[in-house]
This record gives sequence, C-alpha cells and structure tokens, in this order.
Amino acid sequence: ENDSSPDAKIAIRLKLNFDKPISAQFHDSVQVSDVSSRVWDKVRRENIIRTQIREKLVTNLQVLQTVGANTVTTTAAIPLSVGLTFGMPATVNVANTAGAVARIQLIDGGLLTLGQNTEVRIEAGLITLVTGSAHYVSGSTDVTVVAPGGTITLLGTDIDVVSNGTDSTIRVRDGSVRLVGTVSGTITMAAGDNVSIQAQQRIG
Repeated sequence: ENDSSPDAKIAIRLKLNFDKPISAQFHDSVQVSDVSSRVWDKVRRENIIRTQIREKLVTNLQVLQTVGANTVTTTAAIPLSVGLTFGMPATVNVANTAGAVARIQLIDGGLLTLGQNTEVRIEAGLITLVTGSAHYVSGSTDVTVVAPGGTITLLGTDIDVVSNGTDSTIRVRDGSVRLVGTVSGTITMAAGDNVSIQAQQRIG
C-alpha cells in the first residue's frame, strides 16, 4: 500500500506459553479510577485557603498607639498593645483614666483615634461611636460613622465626633460629610463646620 491509501493494516503478535493455561496468560482489564472528584477537592481546598487569606487581609486592623487599660473584644476582651492586629467586627474600649488614648489603623489607611472613656464598634465600612470621643481620618474606601443622634457619610474627610451616649457633636476638619440626623434632618457639612445633634427630640 502507498501512503495515500485509505486502507490500513494492523499487526498483532501474541506470545502464548503452552505450558501454562490460557486463563493465566491473560489479565483482566484494569479499571481506571475517576480522579475528577480528587481534583475537585483540591481546587476547593485551594479556593478556601485563598478566601481565608483575602478575608484576613481585608479585615485586619492594627493598633498604632495605646495608653491606659484599653481593650478590644472580638470573641473575648483582650488588652490593646502596640502592633496588635485584630479582625472585624470588634468593639474597642478606652479606659476612663486621664491621658487614656487608642489609635487604630484600618486596612484602607484610615486612622481612628479614640479618647478617654470611649466605646466604639468597628465593622466593615461602618464605625459606631457608642460613647466618648473619636477622631477619624478616612482612607481609600467609603466608611459610614454612626453616633447617637445621626449617621455621617464621609466624603474624603477628617472629622471629630464627641458623644455622651445621647447627644453628639461633629466637627469637620477637612473635606465634607453628609449628616443624617435622627431629629435634625439631613445636612452637608464642610471643613470648619461644627454641629450638635440629639438622639431624641426634647420636650419642654
């Protein structure tokens, strides 16, 4: 046959040993196991690891400064120390002693400084001032600050917030904010503005 012929020939050569039974000279076909499930499990484990690493990078906060018996609570309360990292959500408490302060850096570069006798809860994209005083310089992502009496949307901002747990005062150092007051309504504040808000309407 020449190379262009559509016909093909296959030669099979069998070697038989007539001293052994035929059945002993042929083996059963080998069953090839399905490895797709093992490949899937490996990919799933790798994706879980990548997700865990990504979540850790996104949610970790770092303590830059702490003075006083300050604590952070995620699952249990632990003392703050310089260099400590912790995840969100978390509640930070600053001691009610003279000079107590805590400074925390968010993963987006935002800086949160808390004064004496302050409690604040930090979540992804949300900072809630329960009581006390906080100075916040926004980072590269949008963060909303909630204080008794209103919700503050930051627009590239440096602000001070002080609250006694019922009423709050907001001062804008730089940039601007949109303030939605529980009682006072919605206003936009610019650098230099100072506003006091109430959590509830006073009667009488």
